[in-house]
Amino acid sequence: MKGSIAIILCFSWSMFFAVEWSMNNTIKFNSDKLSNFDGLQDYNNIVISNGYISPSAESNSYLLTSGIPIDDNYVFSSAFVNIVDNGGSNSYVTMKVFDNADSENIRKQVFYKSGSFELNNIFLRNVTLCLEFTGSDVQVYSFGLTKKGLSLINTNEFIIDPSILFSGENTLNISFSINYPAYTDILIFNKYGKIVDSVCKKRFFNEGTNSVIWDPGTSSVQDLISGGYFIYFKAVSLNNKTAEAVKKLIFVKD
Repeated sequence: MKGSIAIILCFSWSMFFAVEWSMNNTIKFNSDKLSNFDGLQDYNNIVISNGYISPSAESNSYLLTSGIPIDDNYVFSSAFVNIVDNGGSNSYVTMKVFDNADSENIRKQVFYKSGSFELNNIFLRNVTLCLEFTGSDVQVYSFGLTKKGLSLINTNEFIIDPSILFSGENTLNISFSINYPAYTDILIFNKYGKIVDSVCKKRFFNEGTNSVIWDPGTSSVQDLISGGYFIYFKAVSLNNKTAEAVKKLIFVKD
């Protein structure tokens, strides 16, 4: 099953369905939304009827949604699953969040009852949800994602150069323009939401155009691997106005 998911996700970037986020920034899958298995790109031993999503066998029961995209003004906030109380049964659901770009599992959690988990600092533009059912005595009546707004500064005011950084050949120039003095954080995250390096923390900059340099060669990070990273910028003014922005960086290691 893991192999089939990996193969499917490699192509899922082009398989988005019509995502409809609600007014409260939630997308919810339930038996009505998944009627006739619409919105799924793969499933096995799954029954969708009478308001519930449930397994038809005790093992190898799963579903995989189509890609779920968001625009640049939002980031994913949390994933949730709502489960019918099964009276203490050992059946459970494992929820996984995949990166559509390369099929890697970003977050996962086991649920014996309804719950959620945070997707902090996940700056991906699209993901796929997977539910794996263990045991047959479990019923899901809904699951999905929430998103939150990211107050972005104008794209032209936050620039990284180059966008593809080769180890040992060049450094990263980060420039930004602010209209008032501010304390600034510039952090580098990997796609799992982990900070891999800090360019600056609570550093004070005056209004106008400013720039800083990040050199992977002198970084505290010793095991930085090739792949995609996210440059997160946050500025807080003296009167607590906040500006945030995110840029993606491709790092190539020899």
